[in-house]
Amino acid sequence: MGYSSVNRIVSKKISNKAEIKQFISDYQQSNHILEQFDSIFTSQPVDKTLAEAVKELETSMITDAMYTHNFNKTKAAQQLGISRQVLIYKWRRINQQK
Repeated sequence: MGYSSVNRIVSKKISNKAEIKQFISDYQQSNHILEQFDSIFTSQPVDKTLAEAVKELETSMITDAMYTHNFNKTKAAQQLGISRQVLIYKWRRINQQK
């Protein structure tokens, strides 16, 4: 956590346990997404197709959103900017692949 993150908590813009948990969750998720972009832009040989890379990123983002919102599909779908029905379809597809 950087100085501004700690400063935000200390300055009481985050004042209760729920807000702190949400802040940490958002912080962790943003770091995870940045790591994914980092791996995309590093100069490594391409070992998968674009379709495979998109599917992997989609699976990761959906899984992260579901865990972040304790499997609340409505909130996860809102975070992802998709409808709840699309999320349910994609979530079932992800779980069938396991």
